[in-house]
Amino acid sequence: MLPLSRPIVRALALFLVSAGAIAAAPKAGAWTESAQSYGMFNLYVYLPQQVRPKLSSKRALMVVLHGCKQTVHGDIMGKRSGWENVAEQYGMVVAAPDVPETNTPGSRLFAGCWDWFGTEHQRGGRDIGALAGMIKGLQARPELNIDPAQVYVVGMSSGGAVAQVLACAYPELVAGVGLHSAPAMGSNVMDMFGPPKVEAATIVENCRRYAGEQQAALSSQVASVIHGSEDRMSQPAHAERNRDALQALYGASQDAGKIAETNQSNGSLHKDDKGRVRVAHIQVEGMGHAFAVGDGGSGGGTYGDTFHDYRHINYPAWVTRFFFDNNLRARR
Repeated sequence: MLPLSRPIVRALALFLVSAGAIAAAPKAGAWTESAQSYGMFNLYVYLPQQVRPKLSSKRALMVVLHGCKQTVHGDIMGKRSGWENVAEQYGMVVAAPDVPETNTPGSRLFAGCWDWFGTEHQRGGRDIGALAGMIKGLQARPELNIDPAQVYVVGMSSGGAVAQVLACAYPELVAGVGLHSAPAMGSNVMDMFGPPKVEAATIVENCRRYAGEQQAALSSQVASVIHGSEDRMSQPAHAERNRDALQALYGASQDAGKIAETNQSNGSLHKDDKGRVRVAHIQVEGMGHAFAVGDGGSGGGTYGDTFHDYRHINYPAWVTRFFFDNNLRARR
């Protein structure tokens, strides 16, 4: 076999690099599987057709984390959770990673669950280390045009729980966090089925410990907590405990009014001593352990409509507006 000439080798290398770049490039107005999984997860990215970001010249990034035994294909994509319309409205990138269907000894107890439980978390470890690496990787991609001051993380159930740990451990990365049907941070697995055992003061202490030298960034973070009144898998008291902890963490003890447009729900806002809204809490009346899609999507998920609620608040639309309206880091 004759050796290839140098020009042919160079042309072939250029072709392979170009083909790889084309395969990795996200398609506007669609979900694209990322060629870069950043070490651990399958990752899907929605790049909006809307080219003009809502706030500043760069795009916000919304990281969406599914719950146990769910998948991005089965429970987030295809308008099942309503993120596509919101991404277009705000010119926002949405990133949704999958949890592998494997058990990690000493770490992940159930297949498909994020590694959220307990208090032995630290920067660079367990799932939060990989998620932080993913966020940094997405920020580095010029075609996504991500604003580091507009990174938000929202999760359902175990996804919400690990989102809270991530926001504590990497507050400099996360400007806003949304906890949907999440157990109180620091709980063990079986604790979620009963009243929370961890106190709000302990959650605050652990959050600051996870943040370490980055604690100052907690002073410019905002958070949303939402739960169904009929949730029997993670009781509503867990949301109240997380809310109390976030109020204490942010110094947001002042009442900032009720949330009026939550559709059969009770909602309240809480501000800090500078008058800045920092925490939102919503209890959806009559909803169980399900993601509140409202009129923003349809189609159900892996288990039909069991873990998707299309009757109440459109939480993706609501929480995105909350983050954009109250972001304390972005240049306006």
